[in-house]
Amino acid sequence: MIRDFTQAKREEIKKALESIDGGEWKTFMEWCGGRAAGFGDWADRLGISSYTRQIDDYQNRIREINDDVRRQMDIAFEGAAEADRGYAGIFRRHAETVREQIRTVQTMLQVMQSANRTGVDIKALVHGMRPQPEGSREERIESGRRVLMNHLQARGITDSTVQQEVCDLIAKEQPYMLENLYMADFRGSEDTGEMYNLIIEYYTDRKIEMTFKEYLGKYGVTDPAEQQEIYGKLLEKQPSMPQDLYRAVREGNGDAEAIFSATMDYYNKHKMDITIEDLEGLDMGERMDQTQRETFVACWNKLGQMEISKDHMIAVMACIFAESRFSATNAQESSYKGLYDDYEFKTGDSVGYGILQWTYETRKEALLKYANDTDGSVHDLETQLGYFQYEMEEGKCSGIWPDFLKENDRNAAIERFWSDILISGNSLLGKGNPDYETALAEHIKFADHIENWYVTTFQQK
Repeated sequence: MIRDFTQAKREEIKKALESIDGGEWKTFMEWCGGRAAGFGDWADRLGISSYTRQIDDYQNRIREINDDVRRQMDIAFEGAAEADRGYAGIFRRHAETVREQIRTVQTMLQVMQSANRTGVDIKALVHGMRPQPEGSREERIESGRRVLMNHLQARGITDSTVQQEVCDLIAKEQPYMLENLYMADFRGSEDTGEMYNLIIEYYTDRKIEMTFKEYLGKYGVTDPAEQQEIYGKLLEKQPSMPQDLYRAVREGNGDAEAIFSATMDYYNKHKMDITIEDLEGLDMGERMDQTQRETFVACWNKLGQMEISKDHMIAVMACIFAESRFSATNAQESSYKGLYDDYEFKTGDSVGYGILQWTYETRKEALLKYANDTDGSVHDLETQLGYFQYEMEEGKCSGIWPDFLKENDRNAAIERFWSDILISGNSLLGKGNPDYETALAEHIKFADHIENWYVTTFQQK
């Protein structure tokens, strides 16, 4: 038996029904036409009038039956169409399930291919057993090397020398990374890509470090501890500089020497830099507020950028504290009592002002000119620090500053700076004078506080 609920079959059945009750249906008497009246009389006489009515009833009944058949046929065909739509939905759901199974099989194939590359027991994998790594750690590392090689190749790193270098460095310094990469790749984990990225990040960081230290050795810095100290400071302050050097060496663009020179210049100027947090252990024998501490940091960092030794930095810092208590707006005169004075700057009033208490007219005039030339203000710390560097290296004190830097003893450096550069009141009294000796001892005491802070904070870490 053939199931056929097509539209064509539906039309065929309709035509069959029309062949039965097609045309115009007429009553029996209408069918008699012009003879109907005479036939009607004869029918009455013969007593068959009821038969003619029965014929009409039969015709009507046939018509009703055929109409009912049409309705039943429509219901049957519509029902079949609805069933087809229902089955179509079922089949669509089954088709999606099949497609999902296909995707699963494809994933399994990828895992099996990975397993085949790394030597995994594929039969155990196919039978649903939990994947187990190869027996020894050395074998897992070696398998990880093969996986890493494949990833490098797939990502365009096709130079076999570079591939070998990457694998050798990771195997030597971070072998666990190769193990983890192998296991992730073996099990088809989504972490494989992330692990590969971590490996490349580590390799790149190490190559940057190794390249920079090679240049340090090339230019005479051969002590590993000193190399690490320099590199660590640059990572903290300017990590882009070693990165630029590595990039220049790798690309061979000829800029490596200039980049290294600029990097070392930056390091030498900032190797002594501190932050406000570094002052946690500082005790000057008296309380300093936040502004004083910020001024301490700015003064210390400026001296470091002038590339002087730690002892000479401490000598200058002790003198600054003795003169101004690290206040850029300290006006030291009997009418000014605070650290932050509302002072109208005048060059000829003999009022010591600023972090170094500039007092003499010529030096205050030079300070004012420097402020104007640099669009600064004599009251600003940044301007005063800039002028201090100018005065020491190019200005009035440029002839004395080199002699100060030649002092190998810290306390001798303090006395030289205090008496020959600052030229404060008590320093003019000369050695042997009690006030001179008391003032010098106070400067040395301040230097001891700073020395203790520095050793505790940096050298004993």
